[in-house]
Amino acid sequence: MSTIDIVIPVHSLSRPIARAVRSVLADRVDGASAVVVCHNIDAGEIRTRLGTVAEDPAVRILVLNDDTNSPAAPRNLGITRSSARYLGFLDSDDELQPGALAVLAAELSAKPDLVVGQMYVEGSGRALAPVPRLARFDRLDPVRDLLNYRTTLQGTLVRTAVLQNADCPKFDESFRVGEDIGIGLYVWNHASHIRYVSAPSGYYLHGDATDRVTQEQHSPGVLFSPVRSVVRLPALEALKRRKRQAIAVKLMRRHVLDFLIAQLRAGRSISEFLPEAAATLNELLQFAPGSRGFFQRREAQAIDAIRAEDAAGFERAMRAIDAASFRSKLIPANPLRTFAAEAFLMRGRRSRALTELLDEEAGDSSAGSAA
Repeated sequence: MSTIDIVIPVHSLSRPIARAVRSVLADRVDGASAVVVCHNIDAGEIRTRLGTVAEDPAVRILVLNDDTNSPAAPRNLGITRSSARYLGFLDSDDELQPGALAVLAAELSAKPDLVVGQMYVEGSGRALAPVPRLARFDRLDPVRDLLNYRTTLQGTLVRTAVLQNADCPKFDESFRVGEDIGIGLYVWNHASHIRYVSAPSGYYLHGDATDRVTQEQHSPGVLFSPVRSVVRLPALEALKRRKRQAIAVKLMRRHVLDFLIAQLRAGRSISEFLPEAAATLNELLQFAPGSRGFFQRREAQAIDAIRAEDAAGFERAMRAIDAASFRSKLIPANPLRTFAAEAFLMRGRRSRALTELLDEEAGDSSAGSAA
């Protein structure tokens, strides 16, 4: 049995698949394999693109021909076919920085369910998610260590048994975007032993693909349906209330509020998005009552405006947030949540402390540069 399978779906000859595969092989981690899933594309063409790399015994090529264009299907095939103890996922546009797989693999001697490494985005540097408690590297908690803010399983190693569990929702093949939300939240909240790697080498998300799904413009239904679907998953519905609240706060903040704010900043109207956004917020609040109380007061007003489908009210709330003093942002809508991990005060403190720790770990190296 191999130790690690890194699943790399590819569906287009324009993707730099050789770059991705070479990044998996670069550290020469014993028992690690690159599993390339040719999704609705000729495997011979992909072998040609890989060149001599295709002959490496650490490279396996699988073929999947179906009628989907979702990245979920090839990832699920990788899960089903794997006999490795741990699985990781790498998009064909991206790469692992030198040393990234080695530092993740070094944590496996502790037999964790999940190892979380660093992630970088081209043009913006380190993605600070999750934001664990200061110097917290082992036995992370999904609520107190803000694990739900990561969502994506990129840059992690997950025990294969967790992903192959019958309760695991897998990647949702009915969605073109957001297909990884459910499986990510499941893993964060069901993994019993989670380790965090502060070493600087990590997953590097490139921005050079011209046909990346996440760069496309989508309708409101396409954007919000995956969010609404995850709260209906039995494995998440069965979680204790505090875990459900942590999930709901993250989804409201990152998948609804942040999206609508981005539209306003780009000079676009949000009116067409409000009906779906309102339905999404209502379902999230039903899934996790009390979640609104974790937001600062003006954020809560923005949530209320969305639920009322009041575009002008939302814009007023956003202007009020921009004009608000730092002190006024410290107290959430429910003052009892002031020191909750998700609250403004604690997130700010945690982010600053973690940034300093990671910068110290990296030394003088540039956190956002590709190797």
